Amino acid sequence: MPQGMKRKKPSLSVESVLSAVVQRLSVCDSTSLDDGIRDCLALMGRAVGIDRACLIRFSDDGQTFTMTHEWHGEGIHSQLEYFVNLPVSTFPWTARQLFKGKPVPIDRLDDYPPEAEMERQICIVEKNLSILFVPIRLRGRTTGTIAMDGIRAPHTWTPADIALMEVGGAFMASLLDVRCTEERMETVSRLEREKLGRDLHDSLGQQLVAISLLARALQDDLKPKRRLASQAARITELTASVVQIARDMTRGLKPFDVKVEGLVGALHRMATETSELLGVDCRVRDDGAPPVQDPEACTQLFWIAREATNNAIHHGKATCVSISFDVKNGRRRLTISDNGRGLPPDWENKVGVGLKVMRFRAAVMGGQVSVEPGRESGTVVTCVFPMSGYGGTDDSGNQ
Repeated sequence: MPQGMKRKKPSLSVESVLSAVVQRLSVCDSTSLDDGIRDCLALMGRAVGIDRACLIRFSDDGQTFTMTHEWHGEGIHSQLEYFVNLPVSTFPWTARQLFKGKPVPIDRLDDYPPEAEMERQICIVEKNLSILFVPIRLRGRTTGTIAMDGIRAPHTWTPADIALMEVGGAFMASLLDVRCTEERMETVSRLEREKLGRDLHDSLGQQLVAISLLARALQDDLKPKRRLASQAARITELTASVVQIARDMTRGLKPFDVKVEGLVGALHRMATETSELLGVDCRVRDDGAPPVQDPEACTQLFWIAREATNNAIHHGKATCVSISFDVKNGRRRLTISDNGRGLPPDWENKVGVGLKVMRFRAAVMGGQVSVEPGRESGTVVTCVFPMSGYGGTDDSGNQ
């Protein structure tokens, strides 16, 4: 369909669509709820006659959002894997309306008010012609939103469209409330696993290392007595094996936590695990740049580095990835370089959502991301951002 041509809406009534949504979700349990929600987004999206419908959830503190479920029409690219833990402050005007419980229908991008210019520009980049957000509310507060996009053609949102999403969203919210309870239980379980991981690392691991050193010293002392020396050697081997098991358990129990480990610490652990799991030489080099203090900036930089590293390995087939920090012209730089097969000649015409999201994350910090070929081979991704790492101020807090 040519861009700009108005799409003919299906003739399904709100009641019939909602009936189908209720029937589909009523047979879902906690394990099949994700599939049920995706099916219902497809039902509502096709009924309204748009190109994408998605479910977005806000973090408990209302500071970030993640796209959890998505349906899109044929030929429309998915955004699901890229819109993860993005700052709500990126869409300040829209977020304010949603947190007040108000829907945000945008028939044409010019309908955005002047204070929402940044949101309008994002829609232009994403090639949206129309967009609708309807809040999902649980226990009197907004916990997420259902969004619909008109991409191939603009769409005039009707009261029936909004009612469909409001009622369908309310039913989804009642089921997601159960899921939230399960997630809270999983959070408690995760915290217990993390505590166990710390205990294994800090207490058991250190004790095992001490035992291993003592057993090795005993082995040396007993060399004249072969049988006893052999037994001591066996103790040393078994202790070393247990130490390795404890380390492996610790690695699995301790997820990446930028706010706890710090940005460089989390990147070092990511690089180590990437090297061990994928057989790639992944290293982090800190060239003396002052540490990034802002926790949100650290989170954005970590995800930029991880996305660039994953792209280098999975798309560029790199065997060596280097992550480094330095300062140039009064601004910090995060650089991810690799020895992969490099950029195709027409790569600028095929910019994927991954690079858009990296640039998006950098823009939130007042920075920018650039991509260019390496000097000899591979690709270099550079994120340049202010000395504060967030919000465009220097370390003293001046603009």
